[in-house]
Amino acid sequence: MFKVTLDTHIVTALPGQTITVPLLVGLIHGAATPITLTVTDWTSVGIVAFVDPRVVTPNPQGIMSSLTIRLPLGIKDGTYLFTVRGETGGTFETSVDSVSVVINSKAQQRPVQQNAPQARQGTAGGRTRSGSPSLDLDNLFTPQRNESAPSESKAAPKAPKPNQKAINLIVFIMAIIIISIVLAANGVFDIFNGGGGGGGGSNCPTTCPGGMGVVIPQSCKCPSACPYTYIQDVGNGFKECASIPPR
Repeated sequence: MFKVTLDTHIVTALPGQTITVPLLVGLIHGAATPITLTVTDWTSVGIVAFVDPRVVTPNPQGIMSSLTIRLPLGIKDGTYLFTVRGETGGTFETSVDSVSVVINSKAQQRPVQQNAPQARQGTAGGRTRSGSPSLDLDNLFTPQRNESAPSESKAAPKAPKPNQKAINLIVFIMAIIIISIVLAANGVFDIFNGGGGGGGGSNCPTTCPGGMGVVIPQSCKCPSACPYTYIQDVGNGFKECASIPPR
């Protein structure tokens, strides 16, 4: 009997990163036999994951291997579950362990957002210290007072009132643009475009790589070679199909 143990079970990463997680295969009791290690197939969303070495012979002290995960630049934010499964040839003995990879592309933009307000501290008279004009949204639609004109002169002509309808229209258009940007950033439009990796039809795989397991959209039916649904509600609407029933 043997046991597969990953060094960690949750990792936070950015798109484009490569993650390496050490794993230990230990012999609990019985004779030492070669163990074949496989990992969940996420190639449907562009992720490359593999175990090296793939075949190990454990001992009571344990033998090391490693799980490598390469994330594409265009990967969507979410949580992706990687299950490493160890099996011995000619038996039904298995051992599994999993690690969740949390992808948050917005984390790399936080330093820029934190430094942004400092750029306004050097403004004076509507211009930055470098001489370039600054944009003040608070005063964008505020009529500017002509300080050189006499404030109490009765002969001075009255300043024309701003066109309130035009201002309301501009504010409405800006609100629509901002709402659209927020919805697009949260993937709302992907629902109407068939995005999110949940499509069916020709996108549903019919094979089971290596005869072990495959990750497919929730709407797809598991291939006949791996008919058992091993993990439900994996991040971004996927599920894992396995060739053996879950324990």
